[in-house]
Amino acid sequence: MKTAVVIPTYWGELNGDENVIFDHPTPLYTEGTLARLLENLTTFEEMKDIPVYIVGISNKEDIREDVEKYLKEYLKPFENKLRIELYSNGFLMECKNKLGDKRNLSYLFDFKGYSQIRNFSLLPVIMNDIDIAIFLDDDEIIEDRDYFKKAVEYINEDSEYGKVYGKAGYYINGDSYKLAIDKIPTWNYGGWNKVIYMNETFKNLIEADERLLPTSIALGGNMILNKEIMREICYDIHINRGEDMDYLFNAKMFNYAILFDNKLKITHLPPHHGSLEWKRAKSDFYRFKYIRQKLEALKEHTDLAMISAESMKPYPGLFVQDDLENRAKDYTIMLGMHYLSKGETKNYEETMENMKVIYDIGKEKLDLISEYKKQRQDWKTILAILFK
Repeated sequence: MKTAVVIPTYWGELNGDENVIFDHPTPLYTEGTLARLLENLTTFEEMKDIPVYIVGISNKEDIREDVEKYLKEYLKPFENKLRIELYSNGFLMECKNKLGDKRNLSYLFDFKGYSQIRNFSLLPVIMNDIDIAIFLDDDEIIEDRDYFKKAVEYINEDSEYGKVYGKAGYYINGDSYKLAIDKIPTWNYGGWNKVIYMNETFKNLIEADERLLPTSIALGGNMILNKEIMREICYDIHINRGEDMDYLFNAKMFNYAILFDNKLKITHLPPHHGSLEWKRAKSDFYRFKYIRQKLEALKEHTDLAMISAESMKPYPGLFVQDDLENRAKDYTIMLGMHYLSKGETKNYEETMENMKVIYDIGKEKLDLISEYKKQRQDWKTILAILFK
């Protein structure tokens, strides 16, 4: 089977005017973390036969060409060590132009959010007729020498949960899979403390005796997908954060099993810089409210597999229940007070603006499942045009 490694890499500046909010984009013209991962990949014998698709993304539209030009030079030292191919703004324009009078369908794979970028990352895989794609993030390294063997194990095989179309692994942070609780700031001790519930979810999965398990949580930087699911299931472009977990949701609806593999681990070494907390929180509010609406809409679609918030607990299920607004409100007040205590008036004001998202967004009853069905059909149309 043909296998490829896919690495989205995010570049730009954190100066307040970025078009897209990424967790920690690499400042342009700096070394960043990508080279560290690529050097790590060169130590694996398997990489002689596995192409590496670098997906170059910018957080501002007016630097897309600069990012692509910089990455071309950045990757040159690795071209004799790895089978590297760069897919960035040039490939984006090529795909858009090839759609012709269907160019409007490119809304599914632009650079305007995580989900669109994930869809864009699927395109070179499908174009090159890859059977299994291994998705990594550029702030990771692989320390398990059997990682590539484990990555492809069970893919396309039958399990007690159905055919395995994909797998989700986990991150090692420091010396543990657990996210550090002692680093949680005092203003996040309440009901919005996602770390506690994420750790509980990972504990249930990783410490289980069974290797492959159904899961409600996935990390896009350690995910394996087969050819069929990439053609059949696209990322929902209305999810700008947590797109990996939403992809599980979409797959489950259509009975495509993505299972958690508790032997598939990767080391996560994120940079210290990142987007402001109130910006990430705003994205979280949107996505949890959106998933809650999606769950409600699913009840009317009897042709699909049913999913409940209860089945998604502890995480993210606890954040898509009726008390979502109260959790978000309490967190926002605490974060606002934190900014105010530091004299960061602008950040305080922006944090309080998030109250509008908490209480004004997601009230209307929308059929988000029909909307996703349309996206899925558009995805198939795109693939039919681009890769005849």
